[in-house]
Amino acid sequence: MKQKKTIYTEQSINYSFWFLVLIICTVPLAITTALYNQSDLPKNAALIFTGGVFLTVLILSIILSRPGASPKLYLNSRHDLFALGLLGAAILSAVFSGNSYISFWGQYQRQIGLNLYIYLVLIYFFASAVLTDRKNITSLLLAIELTAAVIALYAILQELGADPFGIQPNNVKRPVSTLGNSVFVGGFLIMVLPVSALNASDKQSSLLKYLLPLVILTGIIVSRTRSAYIAFGIQALVLILLLGRAGFFVKLKQIRVPVKTVVITGTVLFVLALLVLLFPENKYIARVLSLTGEGSNPRLLLWRDSFSIFLKYPLFGPGLGMFPNAFEEFYSYELRYADTNRYFDHAHNNFLHALYTMGAVGFAAYVLFLFSQFRQCLKGFLNDVISKKERILYLSLFLMLSGYTAYGLTNFDDISILLYLFVFAAVIKSLRKDNFPFKINRANKLPVIAAAILLLFYLGYNMYTSYMNLAADNHFLKGARSLAEQNFRECAEETNKAIYANENCSIYRYILALNVYRYASSNTILVEAAKRDLLEQALAEVIRAKKNYINNNDCDALRSMILFELGRKDEANKLRDSVLSRNSINTDYRVSLAYYYFNSADTALADEMIESVLNVVPGSVNALSAGAFFSIKKGEMEKARKYLDKIFERDPGNRSAKELMKFIK
Repeated sequence: MKQKKTIYTEQSINYSFWFLVLIICTVPLAITTALYNQSDLPKNAALIFTGGVFLTVLILSIILSRPGASPKLYLNSRHDLFALGLLGAAILSAVFSGNSYISFWGQYQRQIGLNLYIYLVLIYFFASAVLTDRKNITSLLLAIELTAAVIALYAILQELGADPFGIQPNNVKRPVSTLGNSVFVGGFLIMVLPVSALNASDKQSSLLKYLLPLVILTGIIVSRTRSAYIAFGIQALVLILLLGRAGFFVKLKQIRVPVKTVVITGTVLFVLALLVLLFPENKYIARVLSLTGEGSNPRLLLWRDSFSIFLKYPLFGPGLGMFPNAFEEFYSYELRYADTNRYFDHAHNNFLHALYTMGAVGFAAYVLFLFSQFRQCLKGFLNDVISKKERILYLSLFLMLSGYTAYGLTNFDDISILLYLFVFAAVIKSLRKDNFPFKINRANKLPVIAAAILLLFYLGYNMYTSYMNLAADNHFLKGARSLAEQNFRECAEETNKAIYANENCSIYRYILALNVYRYASSNTILVEAAKRDLLEQALAEVIRAKKNYINNNDCDALRSMILFELGRKDEANKLRDSVLSRNSINTDYRVSLAYYYFNSADTALADEMIESVLNVVPGSVNALSAGAFFSIKKGEMEKARKYLDKIFERDPGNRSAKELMKFIK
């Protein structure tokens, strides 16, 4: 009987371990062109489904197996307390949030909310049951390394102009790989690089020992992520400082791998320095050199302005996912002017973002969580008693944390980076010698079973919700494609299906209202009653969208345009003044107003709006196109030509400008 129990336990752990591997492989690679939100939404779904299966298998194995035959969860009060503290801070932030829905589920664009943190902490705790075996740890690290190599290789292909799955957007020059953004590529790969370079996964093949870290490093370089470049420099410096510790160089020959690492790292740094001197105009070198010109970087203004969020919500913050909503009232003219084409939905600094969304409590919890990982890795590396391989593993994890921290000073996490941070934390915990198993006994059996059942329902509900969100986004994508084909009826039908499947998604409602407004206001054959009915529907949708939308001012701007079309000018003018007082630049809104004024025969106001935009953004293609259109309608062909020439300077292939040029010729 004992042998059977042992076999059963080993099988349960083995199955669960491979589901954990599935999580860390599928989440970073999850991306699809079948959804409008191509990256974050499928990654969140991949985490919910694979994480749900991993947790379900382990939970059922624990509560259904006989005592002694079930997998054991290992706890460590000195380590787990910090993960629980971070989760607790996230819970408090969501409880005291101005919008509990957003704080729980996260914004549509990022999908990072309390729900994600719950999954990450659960995976962290339950991973302890499958990472007790050193073989499992090395296998997990190898899977992480191979996943990073695939991501790096795909980034390299995109840089070379080859994108087999058509993921890279047409207007994006830098590779995005499977992470949807080049900065995430750099941040993700910089975490895995030291694990690969120090061979923490204990690869036996000499080819793989050098090929995989080289591919990952190349992926970092082609991503052109300056924060990743800084992180690599920090990792190299930390490596040299740690290996230069008194008396340690004497033992380098015994440890072997660090000797090669020091030589390779030194060579790479020397070659990079040489390239900077010889090829300063190269696009990669230019990204490095741009680090010295950060004085005008909008991030500095962003950090200054967003500090007011902390002053307003000092303790628990406005809530996870609520940064753009909270920041709206503190967005200075100086910042808008410095970067008119961007809307910040993140503080672009992990530490400040924790402070500005979860308050002082969340900031402290985040810092302590990282500090606990740093402390354990440093203690392990400096411990002369443990094995050489284990010390190298500790060293690679310390460098991972160093790179992650340096990257996070000027950039931020996506779902994949956060997942790997918690998985690495689980690995660090598994290396501790003072972990103890959680045992089910008569006293706690019923509460444990009750908690397990609730947890299973929670996982199942999340899987269902995630499936519905995927279905909704697929409908939304079909609607966008129908609109591009000028099939408004099908666009509205598909967007309504998306809203029906995910009624709390404000993006769907806002875009539907925007499309209906544009269709009704520009359609000259609509009868007045039909036009009014469509505009009333659009007005209702934008009011509903405002509840969860990332920018209240955008919603009010659209409301004002709909009210203008409905003839409710007093209400529209009040909203217009309010919108422009909150954002005096607001180029898109001013161009929309210009078209309305021109169609209303108020050409002076239309020209005023266009000029106000061009005074701030001289190269605004939308404003230049509107100016050219108005000039053609007024018979001012030479003025129209000047507008179009400016467009062609920026975008030689602009289709709308080419169409307008036909009227001049």
